[in-house]
Amino acid sequence: MFARLGSINWNFLPALRLPAYGSDGLFFFRVDYSPYFAARKKMRMFSQHRILKKHKNLVPCPKCGTLHQLHTICGVCYARVREQTEEIKQKLHAFNSTLSSSTGLAATQAGNEQDDFIKPTTITENRPCKSDWYSKHLKETWHRVFDRK
Repeated sequence: MFARLGSINWNFLPALRLPAYGSDGLFFFRVDYSPYFAARKKMRMFSQHRILKKHKNLVPCPKCGTLHQLHTICGVCYARVREQTEEIKQKLHAFNSTLSSSTGLAATQAGNEQDDFIKPTTITENRPCKSDWYSKHLKETWHRVFDRK
């Protein structure tokens, strides 16, 4: 089924035959560059399907008068509401820091009278810190590093 390349008559394709290699009809394939490839790429990037579309369901906001889509909230009014809520949060945080979520559960329960029920009942052993041992051991073994100035 597959014949040797040398046994095929390549005379009908003289441009593909390499005379330097004799009767072995070696040839190379490559893809030709076409300016249409760049045009197609630009068409894919900037075609009519990629451009901004006209929205037909725009309505004016009854409070501020800016246009927004029918199924969305007005962006200008939402920005005002968001600024007001941030101010309220800052005032609450300044008034009572326990309302802040960053302080955690312990700060909210600090003024509670029933602290005995909230405290954990498990007893753990407090082990001494071994930082002194580590520093002494490192100074003994790595004295050359620590003695440098």
